[in-house]
Amino acid sequence: MAGPLEFDTYQAGSDLRAATATVAADGSITVGGSISLLAGCGGASTATADVRGPDVSFDGTRVAFAMRTGASDPLGIWVVGIDGAGCTRITPAQPAESGIAIHDFDPSWSPDDQWIVFASTRGANGEPSRSRKLFLPQSDIWRMRADGANAEPMTYLTNSEVSPQWMREGRVIMTTEKVSEGFYQLAGRRINWDRTDYHPLLAQRAQSRFADPSDPQVMLDSIGYQQATEIRESFNGDFLVILSDAGARGGAGRLAIFNRSIGPFEAGRSDPGSGFVDEPRISLKIRHHDRLPRLEDRPPFGMRALRDSQDGIV
Repeated sequence: MAGPLEFDTYQAGSDLRAATATVAADGSITVGGSISLLAGCGGASTATADVRGPDVSFDGTRVAFAMRTGASDPLGIWVVGIDGAGCTRITPAQPAESGIAIHDFDPSWSPDDQWIVFASTRGANGEPSRSRKLFLPQSDIWRMRADGANAEPMTYLTNSEVSPQWMREGRVIMTTEKVSEGFYQLAGRRINWDRTDYHPLLAQRAQSRFADPSDPQVMLDSIGYQQATEIRESFNGDFLVILSDAGARGGAGRLAIFNRSIGPFEAGRSDPGSGFVDEPRISLKIRHHDRLPRLEDRPPFGMRALRDSQDGIV
């Protein structure tokens, strides 16, 4: 099984399936029969397909996902109806550059279903590269219209970023590879839709100094894990995240809830002079810019913040 950044590793024998589901008044879920969504995808076979990262559109009618139809085929973004109809590859396969395959993967729908953000090894200047530490194909975050048009980079780093997702107000979150001498972490970051304020989000390091006021050299757990992947914003604004140790493979890890209002060192603190209170409040700062963002840089609003209903499970 591949690790979070080993997307270049071909893993055959995948299928993408949709099942009907019923949610009872007590919250229990009953899952019915399922169907394969790959039957109408040209060149796809469950024996040779490598499927990754499906994401359901907010209106519940379509699924975006990444797939390789065979070992020589790079990962591309496909869109299919929830009933299996209209399967189309919206990022055509491109030839490898300097021995690096051009993969497009980890798609995520915008809340108005007009945009898709995704990870790609294209390179911001059309020159793919390898990451500094693991020397794997390096990926950035890109965005495009829902039909695959107007693809453009949102980030451009020397290490990889994967698994972009949306926050309700239009910002994009992702997992970012952080590397320096003697340090390695897969951490959460966020960026505005207009590509400003690229900012740390969570799990910046597994352990941190300065957590013990009596001994600044003591290392205590900050998040306690070296990898934070599959970051999603929950209905109440907290983050759901998979935390794992370095080397975890096949999506292994621990499901965690990250409270955006309070950090691990501050939890439960209300001692005098600490600056922490039992119920922290968050204020939002509105920054004024000397220009209005271009239309394509404005967050895709006119949207529902949350999906109204779920008719099935993918």
